Amino acid sequence: MNTALYLDTARMGAICPTAREACQAYLALTASEGCSTCFESLFRDGFDAWPMPLRARYAGLATWPGLTRFKDHVRAVTISDMPEVLIANRTSHLTRLAARCLFRVCQRVLTTDLEWRNFMSLGHPGMRYIGVELDRISGRIARALHPDQDIRIENFRDTRLPDDSVDGVIGNVPFADVKLDYHGQKLSMHDFFLAKSIDALKPGGVLALVTTHFTLDNRILKNWA
Repeated sequence: MNTALYLDTARMGAICPTAREACQAYLALTASEGCSTCFESLFRDGFDAWPMPLRARYAGLATWPGLTRFKDHVRAVTISDMPEVLIANRTSHLTRLAARCLFRVCQRVLTTDLEWRNFMSLGHPGMRYIGVELDRISGRIARALHPDQDIRIENFRDTRLPDDSVDGVIGNVPFADVKLDYHGQKLSMHDFFLAKSIDALKPGGVLALVTTHFTLDNRILKNWA
């Protein structure tokens, strides 16, 4: 599958009023009609294909055009010749897709979250990994599954990662209300993970880390972009 765009609805960030109304209407719909034909009809054909009573009851879904038209809209505003648009709502699906793309071109990959250790099984023979995990159980399981890889059961803050030492990074960065010092900058925990990972990345390397819209709005991280 040659997918050029992936929309992950698990990390959309702040939500506008119209989207909030749509979410509320969708929750109401799934609670009452989740396994019915009208739910399938909405998903496939869109809001306009519904009878009037259903449209009145779930008015918040009025902008849903149906799956095929939605993919057409996404394709139109991004890449006109996009071969396929893949849509899902699970972060794990995003990471699996990113892993497959990464592993086509990378030889040495840093993974920051060994609770997702099975992604290391997607690589080609000869690929090397550095896996860093604070949780001892997850780290020991990863070591048992991948005894020939560099699995480190330690704090990512303390692990040694020379600059330009990996050509790929993948993972799900942690979140906590703490600040960590990094080269004189006070960074949030997830931004610390991002900055340190970027410094370890070789020029032209590929990084795929799950974070939030706050990272994209962070001016400090532009120093590492």
